Amino acid sequence: MIKKITLFLPTLIVFILASLVSPQSSSALEVEFIGPCSKIPLLSVRTSWEDNSEASSIGEITELILKKNQTPYIGSEQGLRSLFETPYGLDAMELLSDTTLRAHGWCYEVDGIIPEKLAHQFSLNKNLRKIRWFFGYSTNYKNEWFGYCEPSYKVAPSQFCD
Repeated sequence: MIKKITLFLPTLIVFILASLVSPQSSSALEVEFIGPCSKIPLLSVRTSWEDNSEASSIGEITELILKKNQTPYIGSEQGLRSLFETPYGLDAMELLSDTTLRAHGWCYEVDGIIPEKLAHQFSLNKNLRKIRWFFGYSTNYKNEWFGYCEPSYKVAPSQFCD
């Protein structure tokens, strides 16, 4: 009997320690929102999958987080049109010359990769660690587009940034 308890006790201690450390690190998700003028997030949230279990896509979890944090936005689970009162539509166009403009809008990346899907088309899985929304741009020069979702804060357009 003492032999069984001696073997059982170290196993129990390892199990308890593992359960204290693992769930926090394996279920954490970080979501950031970065505006047009600085790489410092306007909102950064660390959350758990359990707190957002009803979300099945990037779009759904984004809306849940924005609502929970009482952050006004214009958009849907398909994507963000405006957040933190950023311009959209024609107001988000930056005319640089007769032949060059930048079109700005909200982009997202997942674990450092920009998916080629709308936010509602990207299914969530518990291996994801970071969703980063950022105000980005593409450049049009002589009716040809260059770049895709380049962070706007890198150029900090004067019409958006004081």
